[in-house]
Amino acid sequence: MHTQRIRNALERIGLTNLPEDTHAKLEHGRLDSLMLALLIIELEREFKIKIPVMPLVKEHYESIDSIAKHLIDLGAQ
Repeated sequence: MHTQRIRNALERIGLTNLPEDTHAKLEHGRLDSLMLALLIIELEREFKIKIPVMPLVKEHYESIDSIAKHLIDLGAQ
């Protein structure tokens, strides 16, 4: 369930043609610092949680699976 919601958030910020494999790394260069900030805002809205940005750990946002794990660690439901 988290996977589809994460995909929706990624699409809302303009990232399309996402890999089917949730372990696949999101293409570097597509998720730049501005897109990452927009993604964090969208994820906070979608999952109704606060995502700390300091320190920002880029590895949390490498793939859909890593995003899902990070959100679960933060208590997302």
